[in-house]
Amino acid sequence: MTDYWMKLPFLLNVEMAQLTQEGCDVSGYTAEVAGLTEDTPREELLALYDRLSQLRPNPDFPYVEPSDLDGIRQERAHSRESTV
Repeated sequence: MTDYWMKLPFLLNVEMAQLTQEGCDVSGYTAEVAGLTEDTPREELLALYDRLSQLRPNPDFPYVEPSDLDGIRQERAHSRESTV
C-alpha cells in the first residue's frame, strides 16, 4: 500500500486546498501543482512549497482566521462581543 501522506506532490495538493480555504489565491499555481509527479525533483517541490507558504489571504476575504493562540483568543473575544 502506498503511503500517500509521505508523497510531496500529494502534500502540495493538500496545501493548495488548505490555502484556498484560508482565502489565498492559488490560481497561479494550479497548473504547476497538477503537473507534479513522484519524479519531480525534491528541490523543486520544496521551492514550490516555499512560494506557496508566502501566500496571504486576499484583502477581501470575509473571515478572520488567526493562526496563533493569542490571535484566536482575541478573535473569539470579539465574536462574543458581537453576539451579545
